[in-house]
Amino acid sequence: MKTLLLDDMHSDIRVSGRRSPARSCGPWANSQWRVRDVWARGDKSAAELESFDDTTTVSGQRLRELAEDVTQVIDGVFSGFESGSAEPWVVIDAVDSSYYLVRSDDSSVLDAIRSTFRQVSDYGQPVT
Repeated sequence: MKTLLLDDMHSDIRVSGRRSPARSCGPWANSQWRVRDVWARGDKSAAELESFDDTTTVSGQRLRELAEDVTQVIDGVFSGFESGSAEPWVVIDAVDSSYYLVRSDDSSVLDAIRSTFRQVSDYGQPVT
């Protein structure tokens, strides 16, 4: 998967919401999401996100609802799967409240990220 570094943190980016890498690309709302290793701040939604492990799936709609009440995602991995697919179409890593890594094999997903956010750059070697 090709990886982009999204370092636009001064723009109030959310994992899933109006300013979101997930919402900016691909079929996020119709996807099933695996959420793991989340450390977040906010109300009950933050605690629910933090309780998910790699075996839990949540709909794109539910992820958006949870994200609306989260004030900050410090860390976490969000993998989006289309119905029936064993491989994610996108993986979004929130890293230490500092940046996001967005990985995808779909160039239209990466192009959507580049056109939506200002501080975007290619990141290292492709992740397999």
